[in-house]
Amino acid sequence: MDKNEFNSSLYRPIDITLDGTSASGKGTLVKGLLKNLPNYQAMDAGAMYRAITRFYIDDEIDSVNLVKTSGNTLTERLINDISLELNEEGLILNGKRLTDSLLRGPDIDPFVGKYAGIDEVKLFAVDLQKRLVEDSKCGIILDGRCMGSAVAPQAQAKFFVDAPSLVRATRRHIDYVKAGKLGYSTEQIFIDLENRDNLDYNAKTFPLVNPENSIQIDTFSLSPEEGVEKVLKYVKQKIIEEGKL
Repeated sequence: MDKNEFNSSLYRPIDITLDGTSASGKGTLVKGLLKNLPNYQAMDAGAMYRAITRFYIDDEIDSVNLVKTSGNTLTERLINDISLELNEEGLILNGKRLTDSLLRGPDIDPFVGKYAGIDEVKLFAVDLQKRLVEDSKCGIILDGRCMGSAVAPQAQAKFFVDAPSLVRATRRHIDYVKAGKLGYSTEQIFIDLENRDNLDYNAKTFPLVNPENSIQIDTFSLSPEEGVEKVLKYVKQKIIEEGKL
C-alpha cells in the first residue's frame, strides 16, 4: 500500500511496543511512527524513570539513601513525592513540564539505571504505565525496557531494538557534543552503557527481555530511514488486520 494512501484514523487503534537497550534508536523509530500515524500518542517509559531520577538527584538523595531512608515505606514515599502525567505537551512531573535538557545528558544518564533498578520504583512506574495505556483514547506507542513483556503484553505489534555497545556509545557521544555537553569520552559512555545493560538484563523485577512475538530491529545494519520503513510496514499490516472502524 502506498504511504500516502494509508490513513490509520480509519482503523481501530492498536498498542505498539518498542523495547531495547539504551541509545539503540528507539526514539528515532517512535518519531518516524508518529509522523505516519496521526491518531497515535507516544509514551516514553524511560523518560518516566529519568523524571524520578531527576527529582531525587535535585533533592540530593542518591539511590542507595533513597532505599535506606525509606525502608518499607518507599512505595508510599514514591506516591507522595512523584506525580507523573502524560499529555499533548509531553511528560509532566509534579505539574512541571520536563524538557529533554533536564532528562537527558551526562549529569543524569549514568544514574537512571540505579534508580530504575529499585524494585519499588519499577513497580510504581509499571503500574502507572499500565494505567496510562488503559486510559488512552487513541493508539499508543510504548518505548522502554519491559513494554511488550510487562506493561502491554497484549500489544499487537512488538519490536526489540538493539545495536552493538560501541555503536550506541558513539551515537550518544555525538548527541552530547551537539548539545554542547563536552568532556565525556566515548569510552566512558561505553562503560556507562555496559553497566546499564547489565542492570537491565539482570533486574529481578521486569528485566529487559525480547518479548514473545516481537520483531528484531538491528539499527546497526539499518539506516534510520530503513528502520522506520521496516517498523512502519509491519505496524500498518497489524493495524489493517484489526479492521476498519
